[in-house]
Amino acid sequence: MKDLYIVSRAPLVMGRSGEKSQVRALSLILCGLLVRVTGDTSTFWDSHIGVCDRSWEKVYAHDHTGGALFGHRRSLTAVVTAGDVIRIVIDSIPEFEDPTKKTTTTTYAFEADNAVISRGQVCVEALSLHNHFNHLFHDHNHGDTLWHVLLCSATGNLHVLGVRIGAASERLISDRHVGASATWYVKSWAVRQRGHCYQGVSAAPADGGVGGGGGAGGGSSSSTTTTTTFCEKRPSSEFWPVYGHFATGVAVGRRRVSILLEAVKRGQDVRGSMRDRGYSFPMHAVHWSEMKEEGKEEGGWVGGYGLWHVGQRLFPKDVGLREDRPYLWLSSWSTTGRRHNSRWALQGHVSQGANEDTVALDWMTDACWRHVYSHDESGHPVRGSLEELRASVRAGHRVRVVLGHVASEADVIRMRGGHVAAQLLSLMTSVASSSRERHHLLHDSPRSSWKVVHTTGTVWHHEVMLTNYTLLSQAPSTSPVSWFVDSRPWTSLLRLTNQNVLSGHATHVADAVRAGASVRVRIRHTLENGETFASASSLKIMSTMLPTGKEEVTSAQILRFLGDQVVGESEVRLQGQLIWWMMVVDTEGVMSLSAWNTAQKLKYFDISSTPEIDWFANT
Repeated sequence: MKDLYIVSRAPLVMGRSGEKSQVRALSLILCGLLVRVTGDTSTFWDSHIGVCDRSWEKVYAHDHTGGALFGHRRSLTAVVTAGDVIRIVIDSIPEFEDPTKKTTTTTYAFEADNAVISRGQVCVEALSLHNHFNHLFHDHNHGDTLWHVLLCSATGNLHVLGVRIGAASERLISDRHVGASATWYVKSWAVRQRGHCYQGVSAAPADGGVGGGGGAGGGSSSSTTTTTTFCEKRPSSEFWPVYGHFATGVAVGRRRVSILLEAVKRGQDVRGSMRDRGYSFPMHAVHWSEMKEEGKEEGGWVGGYGLWHVGQRLFPKDVGLREDRPYLWLSSWSTTGRRHNSRWALQGHVSQGANEDTVALDWMTDACWRHVYSHDESGHPVRGSLEELRASVRAGHRVRVVLGHVASEADVIRMRGGHVAAQLLSLMTSVASSSRERHHLLHDSPRSSWKVVHTTGTVWHHEVMLTNYTLLSQAPSTSPVSWFVDSRPWTSLLRLTNQNVLSGHATHVADAVRAGASVRVRIRHTLENGETFASASSLKIMSTMLPTGKEEVTSAQILRFLGDQVVGESEVRLQGQLIWWMMVVDTEGVMSLSAWNTAQKLKYFDISSTPEIDWFANT
């Protein structure tokens, strides 16, 4: 007996004009209900639990030469085209290991900021790391800090750029190509159709890798093989992606932009996938309009911003970062098919050009968000419960904010005086935000609209020129806001105060990180400053073998955090001079904070403390 899956959905209704009811698709996409009836899975594979309860799935692992240790390299290409979320755990980098410290090993973990398929190989970028690899760059001035950009390839190649921050303009210190052993984890937002399963040898992919044979091109460098069952997963063509369009902006098949509009209004996260070019990425913020074109039944548009991508170039077997003149690529996308790209050098923020084009794109949304609270511009409740929002945040859940016709995940949550404040640092300003033809166009010098949104109804707006982080304007206003929390399970792993363990154990955190888990932390400051909640930008585990056994310390970097100051009894606002707070917390209970002026690139201070710290994981 095969597995039977029952999806809650309403019957399809056809009106006189041919307009289809959207209830069936919405019930699947927006609710994500999936029920399993147990049966025999020897022939076919499918999700065995609801989409919101899925664990991070290990799909591939390789050694530092690119030899497969687990899974099938072909499965990674399906992951990229399906728009799945990818996390990488780098288990070992032989060239980075200190030969004088043979008893110490280091593990790094991060979520991919984007993924690309080139010549059959999958590569992912990570931009949210700093000071991880300082020992590699011998001319580094330790009074400054290094921003590291990584590109990790399934061939085993790890490309690391080190950019020095601490002068009027950034300077590229060096770049390195090294071999890295890594494990790839994915989490899909899609309900899957059944896929065919087959047996293979985990140490040697059936396709032999790119170019065949061993080494960085693929194949196995190990003489030990294990027979493993591999299951090929295919996204449902009927319900996935939520929306897709050709480069002309014409919808693919029977898909309707109104389904996507409904999803973003309900606070759902969005990802994009260019199937024809093998590129997927998150939309860090979205904006939309429901205004229909004259004479058309279907109307409105959705736009999104992709902010974390460094320029790449082709190498013989995969892709790498551009070392000659590395640049940050800012992109604005629209369901009309239009795209605007703006490129800015990491060294000195000099423009590297901009262009407008049209592209085909699949839009994926995450149904695992729950509307818990809405209030009017004065902070009076309209729907839900402020206490439920506070309780969800304290349980480790992520938060998304819908403010008018824009939505974004909170980079940092602050709670004080019974209220919640969210820093939104991924919103951009366009040339004409309400125009169907021009809403995707960024300014010649791109501008970000940083906001601090409160459950009191107060919203602080800060318009910042991203080329040099100059503050152009700042002003408060009041606005109705809707608050959403993710409905995935989060587990409390460790709680400390003053370096004393109150519950859990540090090994629980390290084990979760190695299994690909997402991690969030809570930091309790003084009563006046309240509590801070944020996701880890990247994680590092230092393991040391001692005579008494293995000691492990996990540290989490929190880099998307702007310095703030308290206002009144329950609010916060950004400081007058914009200050990046680069924060690191570890499982020994220590928090270290480095404060940098965003415009002048000057360090203000370094401090460390031992506050109350909670660690949460979504495994």
